[in-house]
Amino acid sequence: MRVTPRTQRRGKIGTQINTVFINFLEIIAKGKGVKIRHYLQQKYGSGRWRKLKGKAIIQYLDGKVVEAEIYWFESTGIGRVEDKAIRDLERRK
Repeated sequence: MRVTPRTQRRGKIGTQINTVFINFLEIIAKGKGVKIRHYLQQKYGSGRWRKLKGKAIIQYLDGKVVEAEIYWFESTGIGRVEDKAIRDLERRK
């Protein structure tokens, strides 16, 4: 059985983003509270996985720059993976 992350199936705005600046970090879940932990361990390796959220200035691949709320996963030794823009907060020029 192939494991797919829930975030990829739900994708609201899209996952193809370039993050410019992140602030207001908040840990949403860690350890066994991360629902797709098994997928992350299978794809990236084992570690202390955490799901975080924050406000960021991002650039979509089509060139649009916005302030948005983003979610991502990170682990010690692996870094940040699976960025996902959840909600656009403000459009910038």
